[in-house]
Amino acid sequence: MVRTAKGVSPVWAFRPSDWGNLARDQRVRLGWSQADLAARAGTTRQWVNRFESGAGTASARLDLALRVMDLLGLIVEVRPEPPPGGAR
Repeated sequence: MVRTAKGVSPVWAFRPSDWGNLARDQRVRLGWSQADLAARAGTTRQWVNRFESGAGTASARLDLALRVMDLLGLIVEVRPEPPPGGAR
């Protein structure tokens, strides 16, 4: 689940492209270019482009993806899936 620090409703991100879409939308809201975000994250514009498009997931680095989400003010939460039937 990904949500903004400002408390906007959580969004479920199931695929790499979901993460990329959320990151791109927030980057645009902040008025940053891909190069701006890359410089802040210590990576290349090409990496940001691949991340936002959901491409090249085999070369994705979780630490870098989480750093990018943090820089964008997006909070990533990992929760276990509820057991079948909703039992806890």
